[in-house]
Amino acid sequence: MVTHTLKLFFMTECTQHIANFINCMIAAINTSIDTIDDNRFQSSTLISKLKTIGRQNNNIQAVAFPILDLLPQAIDTAISSSPCIKALAHSLTPILPKLQWYRREGEYSKRFVQGHANAFIIGKKGLYTLDDVIVGITLLVPRIQYPDHNHPPEEVYITLSDGSWRQKAGEWRSPSIGGLVYNPKNITHSMCAKNEPLLAVWCLW
Repeated sequence: MVTHTLKLFFMTECTQHIANFINCMIAAINTSIDTIDDNRFQSSTLISKLKTIGRQNNNIQAVAFPILDLLPQAIDTAISSSPCIKALAHSLTPILPKLQWYRREGEYSKRFVQGHANAFIIGKKGLYTLDDVIVGITLLVPRIQYPDHNHPPEEVYITLSDGSWRQKAGEWRSPSIGGLVYNPKNITHSMCAKNEPLLAVWCLW
């Protein structure tokens, strides 16, 4: 009984928000697992990594960009969706202002640079650290494409608004809000906002 009380006492407001976010994210993945038609995606592996005990990062300074003015619109779109996505959107609300938002490095057009923002939620530059998984979020202004890119970790997106995704030079596809997009290791992929801001949570592991 004493141990349980101490655990609750030392859980900060930040870690409570992160714990709620992780639980909502797991629920969203479990609910939409059938939107992924690729047996390389093992949701149980990802979820087990999300459930491990992590550490709060206390040295993260919030950074914001003008594009973040579009966040309320994107969150409202998610809230109007399914119960799981509504809960996930609500869980993000207290977290978003604390994030260290950043722009992708490289030689890109001014329109793209000003029209996107990324942030780590869980990771070395996030509010919380887990050993084997990174979780982040991306916002795109309407009609902006995120450049083709690839990376060694596997990745899954949870879509919180309408958008299009593709792999390699394949066709663009548009999952419904709440749908999952899975990218195997090292595959070239991209995403594109339609007529509304694109907001998506992503996991790398």
